[in-house]
This record gives sequence, C-alpha cells and structure tokens, in this order.
Amino acid sequence: MNQHLATRAAFDIGSGKIKLQVAEVNLETNQIERVLFSDGTMVTLRQELLHSDDSTFSAATENKVLDVMSGLLQKAARYHPQAAVAVATESFRVAKNGACLAKKIATTFNLPTSIICQEQEGILGFLSAASLSEKDPRAIACLDIGGGSFQVSAQMADRYHIYHGNLGKATTKHLILTMQGKELKRQRASPNPMSENEVDAALQHIQSKVRAIPDAMLNILQDRRTTVIGIGAHPQVLLTKDVIYSQEDVRNAISSRLNLGDDCILTVDPSPNTHKISPVHVLSDLVLAYGLMSSWGIDRIHYIATPAGITTGLLLSPKYWQK
Repeated sequence: MNQHLATRAAFDIGSGKIKLQVAEVNLETNQIERVLFSDGTMVTLRQELLHSDDSTFSAATENKVLDVMSGLLQKAARYHPQAAVAVATESFRVAKNGACLAKKIATTFNLPTSIICQEQEGILGFLSAASLSEKDPRAIACLDIGGGSFQVSAQMADRYHIYHGNLGKATTKHLILTMQGKELKRQRASPNPMSENEVDAALQHIQSKVRAIPDAMLNILQDRRTTVIGIGAHPQVLLTKDVIYSQEDVRNAISSRLNLGDDCILTVDPSPNTHKISPVHVLSDLVLAYGLMSSWGIDRIHYIATPAGITTGLLLSPKYWQK
C-alpha cells in the first residue's frame, strides 16, 4: 500500500442537499489521486427554515438528516476510509438548533462535524473549483451559489479574498414571493408567472444587496484574464455537465420565460436535464444569476458540475484532517 495515500470520506451538509465523497488523497502533493465514490441526497433545510415560525429544524427534519447521514456513512464504509469529517453550512448557521443538530450528528456517528462560517465555505468552494477545473488558482475566481447563500472567492498571493451574502436558490425564490405578496407557507409555492416589472424589481433588490463587494474582488472579477468558475446551484435550464454561459444568455433565458406558468416554463428550449428541474425555481434562479453577474460585470461563467458539493475542497484542506 502506498504510504502517501489516505482514503478519506468528506460530507457537505448543505442547505438543499447532503453530499458525500470518498477519495484517495496524496498526502505529499495534497491532490486527489482517485475518487472512489460520491453521492448525495436532497434535504431542503433552508427551504424549511424559511417556512418555520421560530427558525428551528423540526424533529422530523432532524430525523431525516440523521437517516440520510446513516445511509451515506454505510455507503462510505464499503471503501474503508481511514478518516471522515463533515461540515455544515448556511442552514445550520441560521437555525437556532443548528448547533444541537451538528452535535447530534457528531456524537451519533462519531463523526467530527463543524458548522463553518461563510469565509471558510468560500475557501472550500475555491479549492474545489481550482482542483476540478485544473486551472492555475491565481487565474480564477469561484462563484458558489447555494440554497441559502453565495460566496465569491479568489486567491491573491497567499491570501484568500471572500465576499458573501445570504442570497441563494431558496432565499431568492422566497424574496420574490414576498415581493409578489404570495402565500409563503407552502414549500412548493411558485413565483410563476412573473412579469417584466416583477423581474426588474427583483433584480434591483438583488443588486442593492450586493453593491458592497470590495473593490479588490470587483477588480479580480472584471479582469479579462480571470476565469470565473461557477459551482453549486446555478440556473439549471442553462446547464449541461460543464458549460460556459454568458450574461446575455441569462437575460435571454429570462425574457423568453416571462408571463409563463409552471406548466409552460420548462417547454422553452428544453435542456437534457429538464425532467430533473423544478419549474418553481426556473425564473428565480435565472434572476439571481443575472443580478450577480450584472452587478459585478461578470460577462461569462464557466460552470463545473459538483455533485459532491464542496467536499473536494474539504478533502484537500489539511486543517480538517489534523489529529
């Protein structure tokens, strides 16, 4: 057995999905030599919190999280990982009982589990993007859109630059529903159909919330030498596994879906993964992406599919594996 290889299992407990990746990591080069297994299960944690009267996970949700973790750990065990860790993100930061659930996961499964801040989430997203894109880390920025938050990150010299906010897939849809005065209690409540005026109002709100981005980060994003890598919950109607989409592509996708209900919105330029897309998120996802891109002058995003979330960055971050 190669003494420089370690088999690790990493869990990303995100706001919309719990992801697992098991891989062999080269301890000398700090690179992933071989991915052994990856999987994920939908658990709409941020969506539930948006409909909770007291910002807490229900007992049913806690049990579902524990059941999902148990199932994923059983799958990981087939590969005999020498170590395993888990990180939890925005939903656990927001939930009043998030720390209690993280502790319950840790004690139930003897699994080190930490709730990470958005800066650390941004770093793990950047490490994931750099590894999967195989590009020079000094020439990229990473835009990670999650269920309840976003992080945009870059590296200059030995320092990471992170800008973040609480706009994500679930929170943007909730924002639009609120602006429309629609019923918010139903998790599958839809903002469709949306008028041009409603889209413009939502864009203005998003743009007002992200204007505080530091000049240093803005300069990186607008530098033509920078490749902006997109990971996470980018607009599914634009995506194949790996794709480049432009600001104009997003605007056109919005325009072609105005005033359409859930029954029609996916029939416009259907993509290969249309059957996997929820119609209630189509326009709100596009509006979020366009709001961020137009606010920061991002012309193109190179999307990379990351079904295992930020676990690639987690596997490569030594601080989580120190005994």
